[in-house]
Parts: sequence; C-alpha cells; structure tokens
Amino acid sequence: YPMQQILWEGQTLERRAKIEQGIRSGNVAIHALPYTIHTETAEAEDLVRGLGISSALARKYGQPLSLSGKSTDVPGQSWILPTLMAHAGIKFFHMGGPVVNFPFNLPPVFWWEGPDGSRVLTFYNNDYGIPALPPPDWPFKTWLHLNMTGDNQGPPSPDTVEHSLAFYKARGIDAQVGTMDDFYREFSKEDLSQLP
Repeated sequence: YPMQQILWEGQTLERRAKIEQGIRSGNVAIHALPYTIHTETAEAEDLVRGLGISSALARKYGQPLSLSGKSTDVPGQSWILPTLMAHAGIKFFHMGGPVVNFPFNLPPVFWWEGPDGSRVLTFYNNDYGIPALPPPDWPFKTWLHLNMTGDNQGPPSPDTVEHSLAFYKARGIDAQVGTMDDFYREFSKEDLSQLP
C-alpha cells in the first residue's frame, strides 16, 4: 500500500512528520482499497486482509474509515468485489482503466451489484482519473473531477488544485475541493433511482 510504504521506518523524520500531519488534518486522504487489485488472482482472504491496511492507518491517525475506494490499471474485477466492499462499509468505488482498454460501453456511473444483492455506487471510465467536466447529457448537478497522473509519473504538481479551481471559476462553476467520500455524500443526496 503506497501510504504504508511512504511512512516506512527509513523515511526521514521531517518528511514523515509532514505526511503524518497531513493525514491527521485531513489534507491527505486514505481511501479504503489497498493497491491496484487483481481480484481474479486473489483469494477472498487476501482481499479482506488488504482492507485492513488502510483502516489501520485511518485508526492510527484518528481519521474515519473511508467510504470510498479506487483502483486503476485493471479494467475489470471479479463479481465478489462489490459484495466485499459493501460489507466493509465502502459505498463508492472508482474504477479507472488505461485508455488502451476496450471501453465496455458502461455508463459513467452505476450501481454495481454483487452476487448477494449488495451494491456499491461505481464510477467507471477509461482513464486513471475522471475528466474535469461531465458529459453533455449528465443528468445530475454533482460531478467528480479526479485528477491523476499517468503511469510512473509520481504525484501531480503542487499547483494542480489551483489550476483546477481557476478552470472552474472561469466557467462560473462552483467547485469544491474534497475527497471521494465527500463526493459520495453529496451525490447520494440526489435522486439516484434511475441509475442502472
């Protein structure tokens, strides 16, 4: 899990203190999924134990357990994943695939239902992040822009948030900076009864 690795024992004390303060203050959010998961090659125990990594970090730094998770690079997952996530308290999942993948013709957002009937609100798109603007026929007032860098490029530059906010301000859009949990809380207030 990247955050667990960033906080390893060999980290410089100064950098570790900054990262830990970022987590405690909520400026660094820990989502629920542990890594880019491959559910087809993992046992149920691997998947469940993986969820313990992020929850242990959240507890250690006094943060609530995340309602959301994200995975990239793997364009499809086993049907057990929505069941596992729902029973772990995860309500929202973003699955982003590399642009070279077949797009599957899925809607951008849908309820992914597991074999036991439990379901998770799922955002799927053929990119690591989510574009800045919704499609023209987007029927909701809430949108999530998830800014991600590409493979092995490291984190976005520090001015990324400022550039995004300026982009929205220039278009008269009231944009808020937040987490995937924040998006889920806001989006779930809308009428989602017609979501497939």
